[in-house]
Amino acid sequence: MGLFKILTAAKAIADFATDETTIKATNNIKALGQSVSGKFRDTDGDGDFDMDDFNFLLEFSCMYSSIIGHISTVDSEEIKDDEMDVAIEIINNICFSENGFLNDAVIEFSEIPKKQIRNMVYDKFSKPNSLKKIAKFATNTEKEEEFYSIACTIVMADGIETKNEREFLNVFANELELTKFDVRSIEKQIER
Repeated sequence: MGLFKILTAAKAIADFATDETTIKATNNIKALGQSVSGKFRDTDGDGDFDMDDFNFLLEFSCMYSSIIGHISTVDSEEIKDDEMDVAIEIINNICFSENGFLNDAVIEFSEIPKKQIRNMVYDKFSKPNSLKKIAKFATNTEKEEEFYSIACTIVMADGIETKNEREFLNVFANELELTKFDVRSIEKQIER
């Protein structure tokens, strides 16, 4: 499956798509972003938002962008401009929108220029962290299932899974140390 197909499916909700598969896929991606973004305001549990929380959100966003970057090159090493544009739109919606991980209030708190933060996250799309590093972060923060869900949601966005995509998901699940039961459970949730 081409990245453009995946990313176009994810963008379709904003364009009022009517195709059932496309709506299902985009709803999964949109819901994933909303459910994850609402959880991370006080990430260290100390009762207030501080730089530790900001740093976690930034690293989480970079990992999210890395996952998208890995998936985008599963079937082809070359990313076309239109695919890049749609990927950036998805990253913007999940990371930088009003409800995103790094919304304006979070960025203002950090006192780091918005452009610098965006570039840090976008850079991880084109030069993703290794799967080992992503898995280590996921394990340390108990986000293994969420990270696998992100990957599955994007892979399954058009309802077609290629051999290369299945191989990627298997390798990623192994890195995340997910059981076959965990993998199947996550995939079933996304298929609904």
